Amino acid sequence: MERGWCYVSCFMCTRRLQRTVSSFTCVSRNNTKAIGVLRYRVEMSIADDTTRVYLLVLMVR
Repeated sequence: MERGWCYVSCFMCTRRLQRTVSSFTCVSRNNTKAIGVLRYRVEMSIADDTTRVYLLVLMVR
């Protein structure tokens, strides 16, 4: 990804999780058994002969 990114976030507060040996920790919520969700940012440029459109997509998976 040139300008996009992805990370594992806390399901409850969307902040980045810290990985431990056997689990994820949400430091902001002091939760050592946090549930992780992947979050993505993708930038796209779509064009034809008449115009160009730039899109920024934020996704949760």
